[in-house]
Amino acid sequence: MKKGDAFPSSYLGKDDLYEPVTAVISDVRLEEIAGGAGSEDKPVMHFEGGTKSLVLNATNWNTLEAVYGEDTDDWRGRAVELYIDPGVVYAGKRVGGVRVRVPSNGRRAAPAGGDDVWSWKEALERAAAEGIDQASLTAALRDVGCTAYRPSRDTKAVKQLIANAEADIPF
Repeated sequence: MKKGDAFPSSYLGKDDLYEPVTAVISDVRLEEIAGGAGSEDKPVMHFEGGTKSLVLNATNWNTLEAVYGEDTDDWRGRAVELYIDPGVVYAGKRVGGVRVRVPSNGRRAAPAGGDDVWSWKEALERAAAEGIDQASLTAALRDVGCTAYRPSRDTKAVKQLIANAEADIPF
C-alpha cells in the first residue's frame, strides 16, 4: 500500500500519476489549503474531464506563466502535461512531485495575447528593423527589470523601446 492509498487526497499528487497525462485547464482559483502551519489560500488549477485538481507551487506557476501569460484567465482551455519529477526537493529532502509542461505532441499553444505577442526571435527582428541590435535590446530590457524574455509579459516593453527609438530619429 502506498501513502496515497492510506491517506487519499482530493488534490493531484505524485502517487496519482504513473505516466505523463495531458489535461485541459478549466480554471485556476484560490482555495483554502490545510497544512502543517495551519490553513492558507493557495492557487489551485482545475481540469476538464474529472482529473484531480493541482495545488500550484511557484515552479509550476512560472512554467505556465512563461507560455500562457500572466493572467490565469488566459490559461483556460489550454493543454498541460502533468508528470512526475523525482528530483523535486521539499524541506531539504528529495521527495519527488508533480510538474507541468507544454504537451510534447509538438502542438505548443500560442502565448496568451495572440498575434500581438512577439516571440524573442520576432522581437529581435522588429528591433533590428528599427536599428536596435540584440545587445542594445537586451540591455534595455534588463534596465526595466526583465531578466529573461517572456513574450506575454515583455512584448509591450519591446514595442515601447522601438517607439522610443523611432521618436529619436532626426528629420
